[in-house]
Amino acid sequence: SKNVEKVLNLASLEKNRIVLNLESLSLREILTEIIEQFKLSDSGQKATIDLQLDNTDIKFVADKFHFSNLVSNILENGIKYCEKKPYIIVEITFDKKNITLRFIDNGIGIPKDQRKKIFKKFYRVPTGNVHNVKGFGLGLDYVHKIVVAHKWSIFVDENPKGGSIFTIILPRSK
Repeated sequence: SKNVEKVLNLASLEKNRIVLNLESLSLREILTEIIEQFKLSDSGQKATIDLQLDNTDIKFVADKFHFSNLVSNILENGIKYCEKKPYIIVEITFDKKNITLRFIDNGIGIPKDQRKKIFKKFYRVPTGNVHNVKGFGLGLDYVHKIVVAHKWSIFVDENPKGGSIFTIILPRSK
């Protein structure tokens, strides 16, 4: 099945450190592309994804394939752990040095004591009665690996309106 295949691919990723094929990318262009693609997926069709970015063309250096997977994984998670109509805001702010990428979801949220653990392999937040959640708990471990490989940082906070906010901080390219 497709899922088994996915796990095997990720398991082989495990052995090989992530090799990055870095290039300079336009943040607006690539995010628009990833979100458009994602909206065609099963999860994506259920959700409203609101990309909030002005027309500034910000450049950053990343591996396009892994960056796309990272964004899709975070979106997927926000939708998976949501009990109402999923609404995710992708918000970008930046200064001279860094780009801050925030994924603000309206999901069930992550208890404070679980937030450190969610980036570990196979870890899944005990979601009480949410047994309809499929997946192997690999998504965020992979997200974390990509972030680390790029030397970026990621953290998760509570969305005061309910849900979670995933924040990734990456340097702008010179």
